[in-house]
Amino acid sequence: MKSLTNEASYTLPNLVDVDRRLALAFGGLIFLLMVAVLLAGGLYLRGVMESEQDRLSTLTTRVLANAVSRVSFSGKYQARLLLEEIAAVQPDILYLRLIDRQGQVYAHSDPAQNDQQVDPATLAIVRALLDQKTALQVREYLLAEQPVREVSITYQGGYDNAVMGVIQVGISEVNRKNALENGLLFIAVVVVALLLVGIYATLRISAHFGNPIRQVARALERERTHLRTLVAAIPDLVWLKSTEGVYLACNPAFQRFFGASEAAIIGKTDYDFVDKELADFFQQKDQNAMAAGVPSVNEEWITFASDSHRALMETTKVPMVASDGSLIGVLGIGHDITEHRNIQSELTQHRDHLEKVVAARTAELNLAKQAAEAANVAKSAFLANMSHEIRTPMNGILGMAHMLRREGVTARQQDRLDKIDNAAQHLLGIINDILDLSKIEAGKLVLEDTTVVLASLAANVVSMVSERAHAKNIRLIVDVASLPRLLGDPIRLQQALLNYATNAVKFTEQGTVTLRIHPVEEGPDSLMIRFEVQDTGIGIEADKIGKLFNVFEQADSSTTRKYGGSGLGLAITKRFALLMGGDAGVLSTPGVGSTFWFTARLKKGNDNGLLSARASAESAEAILIRDYSGKRILLVEDEPINREVTLDLLNDIWPTVTIAEDGLDALNMARQHDFDLILMDVQMPRMDGLEATRQIRRLPNYATVPILAMTANAFAEDKTNCFDAGMNDFIGKPVNPDALYSLLLRWLAPPGA
Repeated sequence: MKSLTNEASYTLPNLVDVDRRLALAFGGLIFLLMVAVLLAGGLYLRGVMESEQDRLSTLTTRVLANAVSRVSFSGKYQARLLLEEIAAVQPDILYLRLIDRQGQVYAHSDPAQNDQQVDPATLAIVRALLDQKTALQVREYLLAEQPVREVSITYQGGYDNAVMGVIQVGISEVNRKNALENGLLFIAVVVVALLLVGIYATLRISAHFGNPIRQVARALERERTHLRTLVAAIPDLVWLKSTEGVYLACNPAFQRFFGASEAAIIGKTDYDFVDKELADFFQQKDQNAMAAGVPSVNEEWITFASDSHRALMETTKVPMVASDGSLIGVLGIGHDITEHRNIQSELTQHRDHLEKVVAARTAELNLAKQAAEAANVAKSAFLANMSHEIRTPMNGILGMAHMLRREGVTARQQDRLDKIDNAAQHLLGIINDILDLSKIEAGKLVLEDTTVVLASLAANVVSMVSERAHAKNIRLIVDVASLPRLLGDPIRLQQALLNYATNAVKFTEQGTVTLRIHPVEEGPDSLMIRFEVQDTGIGIEADKIGKLFNVFEQADSSTTRKYGGSGLGLAITKRFALLMGGDAGVLSTPGVGSTFWFTARLKKGNDNGLLSARASAESAEAILIRDYSGKRILLVEDEPINREVTLDLLNDIWPTVTIAEDGLDALNMARQHDFDLILMDVQMPRMDGLEATRQIRRLPNYATVPILAMTANAFAEDKTNCFDAGMNDFIGKPVNPDALYSLLLRWLAPPGA
């Protein structure tokens, strides 16, 4: 019963079925109860009547037997007394009388009735008995509104047992009537009680079942109303057809299509509203959807009869199936996609236009890219050319100063040579910074991956700034952690640390400058190393710290700057740190000092003895003089001053050095003579060093001869081009004598030496 209260579990057919079953059950129950009551009442009445009938029959039989045996027509008085006696002892006997053959009351239990003539009805009974037409006569009638049953029998007496007359006994039927009425009343009471019980049960069951059913019915009606409202509110066309194509329902939007009301549409087909061709199309799509058993979608142009406007509809047709699986028909939904199609068409046009614009813009960008690449190539070529053009005379300046020192000079000349060397080195540093920055911005700076000895690196930096520090009475402190050999770019690390140390000495008037190198993080294959330079100098204002690592920025950018500088060192240091997987920064307090730091991630290396013990104990120049002075050297250099400088450096070891002024001369000399090593300039007239190297490598016996590039071109691609052409190594101009001697020793010494 509880499930009946769940509205959602009932549908209208379920409710009708439940109502019908309840009605049949209640009717059957009441019918059975009524039949049972009637049967019980009938049995009761029958028992009562039979009991009363038996009693009256017994009474009548006894009275008649007594009367017949004792009554005598011999004397009226005795007969009357006898009848009165019998009637007195039987309260149900209303009267006893003897009637003779003439219909005269011979004796009566009521003395007032003696000698009276009986009424015609009684006389007829008497005569019927006397004439032996019947042996016993019973009649029922009312006596003073009281029901009476009268039994008449013949009285036979005398010696011949002749019929003397008739004895009549009038017995009251009140008790029997009362019993019958009581029985009927009992039945009526029981029936009424059953009816009341039935009504009560009906009310109770109705209250228990009817309210939920009515609630479900109301809910279903609400749902039906909501559904119809929802369908009516849908702007799309919605309709339902039978399997024969007859319309069963539709919404207002569809009514506008046909230009008719729903009542006028239901019961009709497409042929009643549209032309045969379109109707055939609709019917075919309906049949296809029902046959497929799945929704189908198609597009169709239709004209609304309500206002004659045309629309492109996307129609979805869905087969409708009853709960028993039987096919009801097809549900159709038509969605107007005219505007969507128009927008889509416009978007297609815009897309095509946009593609043309993008293509044109792409072409412009390609041109701009090509122009930018050309500009970049031009920039690289310009910088390379400028590097060559600047480094070439710088090589001559530094070389000549070196040559003058070796020849012996006065103290005054030595001082002037030192000033020339310092100015040239300063200028060279600026050039290197500019070139490094250009390489970094172009993504062409390639870091080396060689052995790094941090203690040696710190010692080199200290040696380069110690003279100026001592001149200012500044104490240099070195704090380097004990670390294994690491792999990285020692030149860039030293350059970055030197930038910090140089600035620290420059901006410190007194006190100390401390160099610290410590690990801050260890990985499985690498170490993050922190490099610090702490000074007791002038410090930096907080609002100026943010600009320090920008290109060409300085803490003091006024025209009256005291300390000078290009403003590139810190920017390059930060970029080196970022390339090495670290970062750079500064902590500073004005008037107290500053701590500049940078970090770099270095790979863990092994102690493979890459540093030559012999080279550390003895200079490369001395080893070359002692062991390799007999080697034949070819110098290829087109610039006279650089040729003179380099030749002077080589003549200390090899008094006779063959000279070629360009690549073509070098190729011809290599064809005529065998050389043990060739120093090759790159930029030369007629044939450059790259082409000359390629040609020489094709000559017999020159496949393994060391050819070393000696050039003012300092870009990574320049070094790569040299290697690609077949050169073995690379040294940049201006040439450092010690670096040149070390390079020569490396390639002249046999492997493993």
